[in-house]
Amino acid sequence: DAATDFLLQKLKDAQPETRQAAVEALLGKMEERVREALVAALHDTDAAVRGRAAQALDRQHWHPKDAGEELWHSIARGGFVEAVSSHGLEAIEPLEMILRTGSVPMQVTAMRALGELEDDRVIDVLLPALKSGDRGVCVTAIEVLSEYTGPKITEPLVSLLGHSDPKVRVAAIEAAARMQLAQAAEAMTGMLKDRNWDVRTAAAVALGKLGNRLATEGLIAAMSDSDSDVRQAAMASLGRLGDPAGIRPLVTALVAADSNVRHAAISALQSIDPHWPQTEAARQAAPELRAACDSGDPAIRFAAVNFLQQLGESSIPQIASDTPRAMAAAGHRQRLVFTVFTELLGDADGDLRLAAAQVLGRLGDQRALTPLKTTLADADDRVKRAAARSLE
Repeated sequence: DAATDFLLQKLKDAQPETRQAAVEALLGKMEERVREALVAALHDTDAAVRGRAAQALDRQHWHPKDAGEELWHSIARGGFVEAVSSHGLEAIEPLEMILRTGSVPMQVTAMRALGELEDDRVIDVLLPALKSGDRGVCVTAIEVLSEYTGPKITEPLVSLLGHSDPKVRVAAIEAAARMQLAQAAEAMTGMLKDRNWDVRTAAAVALGKLGNRLATEGLIAAMSDSDSDVRQAAMASLGRLGDPAGIRPLVTALVAADSNVRHAAISALQSIDPHWPQTEAARQAAPELRAACDSGDPAIRFAAVNFLQQLGESSIPQIASDTPRAMAAAGHRQRLVFTVFTELLGDADGDLRLAAAQVLGRLGDQRALTPLKTTLADADDRVKRAAARSLE
């Protein structure tokens, strides 16, 4: 009895290690006062103490006597989503404690669980996490909060566009785009010159989603970025904005050294104006196309001549004789690739069908339309979704 009194007292010790040891020492005690103390320990700020208390109660075949005890028992066992699902808004208080005292993984899990609650009270609980010194906590808070709306969120999220961590900046950019925060467009335009390529890419993508044509000039400048992903993202966003001011620089990019950039330029031009070759802006880019006819790359020379013809230019430079052969070989490879992946759409392996549906979309070959439409009836939902995205 004296030992039990001593251990019960140690459950209130300032050191969590001492409280953990006291719980373990009380495991075999079946007295009611011990049980009550262990139930109280389910509220402990230390996860290990809570977990050990829950284990001790489970060994004694204890059952919660009310919803409150059941809630804290779930929290002590790490069942944050279960707590939210079963107890709704009542789970906010214990999960807020987790955000204040728990480890980083626990904080992240708690925030995701709170995100299941469609209630503005969650916003007040999560806002302090935006100032966390841990990248993972901050990014998760951004992602969860971006599912809510209201002035409480807007200013804190926009302020994070200037965060010192690039991952946080990227998360803030993507959240602002999802929430359609028009006031973030100016800051994002400046971020097209960020020192981190991932941030520049995210900013370029987001500006297209925001739909503000004031970003056109910045996106045109980003077409000269040192990173190919940034250049492609800028072109895609110019296509989404539909601003005719993007036509001339995009026509110039049709003869870029990077084939992915060339494809991105074509796609963007089609989005801005399907009849772009007939525009005056496109014809103004003819000198750049003519200069590309002297390129050492056969593909670029062929592309230059092809687009000059589309522009209706009457005098087109002759290109080296190896170009037709080179392009014929490229065309042959394209046909082989198309055939292989079209056949794989009928393979017995669902993963191969999935890969084939994705690749055919990236190739952009119009001949894939019919087989992809057929694949919309595939038995595997993943394959059907991939075919739908590729058709889109």
